[in-house]
Amino acid sequence: MNYGSYLLGNSKKTKAEKAFEKAAEVAQTIGEYAMTIECYRIIGTLNDMVLTKDKMIQNFEKCLEIAKLMEPSTRESSSLKFVASMLFIKYEGDKDKKAALDNEMKNYFGDDWKVSVEKPKYN
Repeated sequence: MNYGSYLLGNSKKTKAEKAFEKAAEVAQTIGEYAMTIECYRIIGTLNDMVLTKDKMIQNFEKCLEIAKLMEPSTRESSSLKFVASMLFIKYEGDKDKKAALDNEMKNYFGDDWKVSVEKPKYN
C-alpha cells in the first residue's frame, strides 16, 4: 500500500493501481480484510470517471464480497459504509441493486448506514 501511495504521489496512476491490486491480493490471503477493502476502494476511486465508471463499480463490489468474510467489529471500522454509499449513487436507476445493497448494509449497520459522499460531477 505504501508503494501504491508513493506512485500516486508521483502521478503514476497505472502503476499505482497495479500496486494496490497486489496489496489487495496479499491482504486477502493473510486475512487482513479491512486493508483489502481499502485497496479496492482506492482503485475504485481512481476510476471514478465517465469512461471507467464500470471498473469503479466492479472494485467497489469486490469490497462487498470481502465484507461477507469480516467479523462485525472489523467491518464496522472499515470504509465499507463509504463504499456502499458511493455504490448506492452509482447504481442510479437500478432499483433491484439499490434495494439489495440497502438490505445488506442494514443487516450490517442498521437503518442509518449511509454516509455523506460527494456525488460525481459528471452524473
